[in-house]
Amino acid sequence: MTPDDVNAPGTSAQREYERRKANHEARTRAKWGKLGGLAVALSDEKQSTKAWSTGAAGEAAVGVRLDGLASESIRVMHDRRIPRSKANIDHIVVTPGGVWVIDTKRYAARRPRSGWRVASFGRGSSC
Repeated sequence: MTPDDVNAPGTSAQREYERRKANHEARTRAKWGKLGGLAVALSDEKQSTKAWSTGAAGEAAVGVRLDGLASESIRVMHDRRIPRSKANIDHIVVTPGGVWVIDTKRYAARRPRSGWRVASFGRGSSC
C-alpha cells in the first residue's frame, strides 16, 4: 500500500485483515516455539479474519464501478473515516441530485433475498 492508496476503496478493511492475520500468526508462533512456522502454515485463518479480506475485495470491486461514474458533476470518494470513531464510510458519491452514502457488503456464497436496498433521506424523501 502506497501513501496514494490511503483512500482507495477497501483500504481500511485490508489493513484490519492484515492486522488480525499478523496477530494470529504471532500468537501461533509464540505458542508453538520452534514449530511456530509450521503451525502457521498448517493452520486455517479464522473466519472472522478472512471476512475482512473478503470485505476489502468487495469494497474495491464496487469502488472500481463507482469510479467509472466520476465526472465533472459527479464526485466519488472512498474509505472515509468518521471523526472520533473507529468506523468508516465505504463510498460517498456526490451528484447534482444528492449525496449517496454506500456501505458495501460482499456475499460470497449467498445473496441477499431482497436485492438492492436503497434508503433516501432529506428534502422530498419518504424515509
